[in-house]
Amino acid sequence: MKILMISDTHTMHLDFPASTFTDIDMIIHCGDMSNTFSPVLNVNEVVSFLNWYDDIPVKYKLLVAGNHDGSIYHKLVRPNEYHKTIIYLEHEEVVIEGI
Repeated sequence: MKILMISDTHTMHLDFPASTFTDIDMIIHCGDMSNTFSPVLNVNEVVSFLNWYDDIPVKYKLLVAGNHDGSIYHKLVRPNEYHKTIIYLEHEEVVIEGI
């Protein structure tokens, strides 16, 4: 399985060329998708990231929120609610294809 781990994209997610995700089986974003610490102020940034992440043509997409992603921790944004291809992890684990 080919796994790509990224983090600290800070609203720059749209800068990834599509070729970044060629032949990738799993992508894991390890937090800090937005710029601001404020849960209320980073809602739009987090939603923009989630929409982009949901559309990436990768079979498994895991997400862990970082300290800049307070709108997720404070339940203002719920990654699994509208973004059905994203596996959001918070104080839990997941096994995928034995990994």
